[in-house]
Amino acid sequence: MFDLPPIESSLADARCAGKLHFAPVTNSTNTDALEAARAGAPHWSVYFADEQLAGRGRSNHTWHSVAGQGLYVSVLLRPTL
Repeated sequence: MFDLPPIESSLADARCAGKLHFAPVTNSTNTDALEAARAGAPHWSVYFADEQLAGRGRSNHTWHSVAGQGLYVSVLLRPTL
C-alpha cells in the first residue's frame, strides 16, 4: 500500500500535487478516472492502484493486473483545444 502524504509532499511542485487517488484494488483506474471526470475532477488528477480486476486500455482490451507486480495508473487530462 502507498502512504500518500509523503508522496504528496515530494510532489508539492508537480501539476498533480493534491490530486492523487490510490485504491489498493479497483476494477480499472481508467474507469475511476472517467467517473471522476464526469463528476468534475480537475485536470492532472491521478488514479492509481496496486491491483486491477478489470483493467482496460486501447480498443477496450481488458486484463487483470496482479497485486504487487506493477503500478497501474490513469491520468485525467483536460486539454484546451
